[in-house]
Amino acid sequence: HGRALAQQLRAGLEKIPTVEVLTPKRPELCASITTFRTSKIEYGKLFGECWKQQFRLRPVSEQGLDANRVSTHLFNSSDEVEALIRVVSDLVSHA
Repeated sequence: HGRALAQQLRAGLEKIPTVEVLTPKRPELCASITTFRTSKIEYGKLFGECWKQQFRLRPVSEQGLDANRVSTHLFNSSDEVEALIRVVSDLVSHA
């Protein structure tokens, strides 16, 4: 379930201009975690804006990644993933 949600999230994020998904595409190298960044919004600001809308991401500053990580799990739904994709898309388009 978590991996399917992560694949859904990846597919949606990849459609947003300037969003770069850092999680490997090869299925054997990924699970239910998706890491992404965008050149349009500083990663800490993106984290904060998503937090305000009830989405908990983890900012990843290590090694200069300047990205955010999303962990999908059993208690998450496909509708929540779609809502997060909309939020990120809106934030990027208005940056």
